[in-house]
Amino acid sequence: MRNIATDAPASFTASVTNPIPAGNIDITGSLGPWQSGDPASTPLDGTYTFAADLGTIKGIEGHLDAKGEMDGMFDRITTHGETTTERFRIPRLNAGGLLLKTRYEAVVDGTKGDVELTGVEIQLGRPVLHAQGVVEGTKGIKGKRVTLNDGIVSTASLIVGVAAAQAARQDVLVAGVAGLVAGALSMAAGEYVSVSSQADTEQADLRREKHELATEPQAEEDELTGIYVRRGLAPELARTVAKQLTAKGALAAHARDELGLTEELAARPLQAAFASAATFAVGAGVPIATVLVAPSTALVLAVFVVSLLCLVALGAAAARIGGAPWLVGATRVTVWGVLAMAATAAVGRLFGTTVG
Repeated sequence: MRNIATDAPASFTASVTNPIPAGNIDITGSLGPWQSGDPASTPLDGTYTFAADLGTIKGIEGHLDAKGEMDGMFDRITTHGETTTERFRIPRLNAGGLLLKTRYEAVVDGTKGDVELTGVEIQLGRPVLHAQGVVEGTKGIKGKRVTLNDGIVSTASLIVGVAAAQAARQDVLVAGVAGLVAGALSMAAGEYVSVSSQADTEQADLRREKHELATEPQAEEDELTGIYVRRGLAPELARTVAKQLTAKGALAAHARDELGLTEELAARPLQAAFASAATFAVGAGVPIATVLVAPSTALVLAVFVVSLLCLVALGAAAARIGGAPWLVGATRVTVWGVLAMAATAAVGRLFGTTVG
C-alpha cells in the first residue's frame, strides 16, 4: 500500500487462500489514487473469482464457483456477483445433490469487515428465495430480541390456532408447551451451528495471523502502524505504539486491532445456544401463562391481545434502543404478529369444524 501513487490509480492482482470454505480468491483491479489523509476513501474497483470446496464446512458438500465485480472506496465497496454449486448436498437430507445458485448485491466496509446484503436471490433446485440482511463485526442484542419476538409470535399463533379449533383448555396448553420446547430447542440448535461456524472462522483467522507474525514480522508491524495512523495517531507515535504492543503480545494486538477479535466478544456457541433457547422460552411463556388464567370463553381473544401488547412493547423498545422511531418498530412487529395469529386462527377454525 505504501508504494501506491497519490496522483493516479495502480493496477493490481491478488490471490488469497480462504480457509473455510477452502479455496482460492483471485482478484484483478485498480487501486488509488492513494488518499494519504483519509486512506478509507481510497477508490478501488475490479473483478474476482472464487473456487471453493464446501466439504470443508461440516455437514454440507459441493464445489462452489463464484464471480463478481466490485467498485467504491475502502469503507464502502459495492459488489455484485453470482455463485454456482452444481451438486450441493446435505448428506443427511438430500443424497443426490441439487443445483444451488445465488445472485447477490452487497455493500462492504473494508475497514471493519461489515457486510450489508442489499439483495440475495437463492435458487436451490427449483424454489427461488429472496433475502437481505447484515453481517456485522460486532455483537449486540439483536439475536436475543428477535428470538424473544419469535417465542411470542410462534407460540401464540400455535395456541390461537388450536384454540380456534374449539379444543379443550388442556389440549391448548399441551400444544403451547410442546411449541415452547420444540421452538427453544430449534433456536438453540440453529444458534449453536451458526456461532460454531463463526468460532471456526475466528480460529482460522488467528492461525493465519500467527503464521504471518512468524514469517513476516516487519510487514505485520507495518500493518499495525498503518492501522493506528488511520485512527489519527502521528506516524512516529503509531510506530512506537505498534512496537510496544507487539513486544507485549503481538497476536493479541493484531487480533484486537486488525481482526476486531477480543476475549469479551469471542464467539461462544454453547452460551449463544442457551441464551437463544432461554429468550425463546421466555417469549413463549407469555401466551402459555395467558392460557392458564384466561376464561375458556375468551381464550383466543385473551392470547391475541396479551401477545400483541407484548410485541408492541418489544418492538417499541427495540426501535428506541437502535435509535429508530418507536412507532415504526412497534407497527412492524404488530402487523406481522396479527397476520401470523390470524392465519393460524383461520386454519384452526377450518379444520376444527365438523362437516356432515
